[in-house]
Amino acid sequence: MLGGAAVAVMLAVAAVVVGFSGRGGSVKPERPGRLSASGHVLSFPRVIGSYTRAEQGHDRTLTSADSFVSAVRTAVYQRNARLDQAGGLLASSMGVDTGYVHLMPPGSVAREIYEDFKRQISRLSDGQAELGKPRDFTPGPLGGKVRCWSVSAPSGRGSGRSAGAACVWADNDTFGFVFAPGLQTSSLATTLLTFRTVIEMPSH
Repeated sequence: MLGGAAVAVMLAVAAVVVGFSGRGGSVKPERPGRLSASGHVLSFPRVIGSYTRAEQGHDRTLTSADSFVSAVRTAVYQRNARLDQAGGLLASSMGVDTGYVHLMPPGSVAREIYEDFKRQISRLSDGQAELGKPRDFTPGPLGGKVRCWSVSAPSGRGSGRSAGAACVWADNDTFGFVFAPGLQTSSLATTLLTFRTVIEMPSH
């Protein structure tokens, strides 16, 4: 099992992955349908596959500092897990961010999110985190781009390291970012498809 301190650092990045406001998360009163070029609506169901949305998760709409995304929301999903005593998330938890994209190709969105994640986790881990090279994975029936990469950080228990993976999807009007401590890149890419087909739905 991953060290609680390392998992807490790694999951904290999921809430700020594209420069989201860190001051309580201001609500952005926009209608998602109006932002959508191809008519998708994003939502966080209570249950996705074997995961359940955690009541402790920050299921809220945030204001992004980046102009190419809006109506960004974040939540935590858990699989037979709970917050540990230090407030860190256990290895069977997953952080999820979603939002709407404006006037940027999917490949560029995926690249921007990777670079921002890299900056954020480097800052939060005092430069000790390591990210693998992004790899393309199948986007499934919804199309667009899916890229995933490995993540490791000091475990907080001696000289060991804790490992996880992160993925992003992007299409013409939406993006999603998922981060999961304890999962390998290929496993998270498969899990992302399950999440995406439930979170991203046609608006009509």
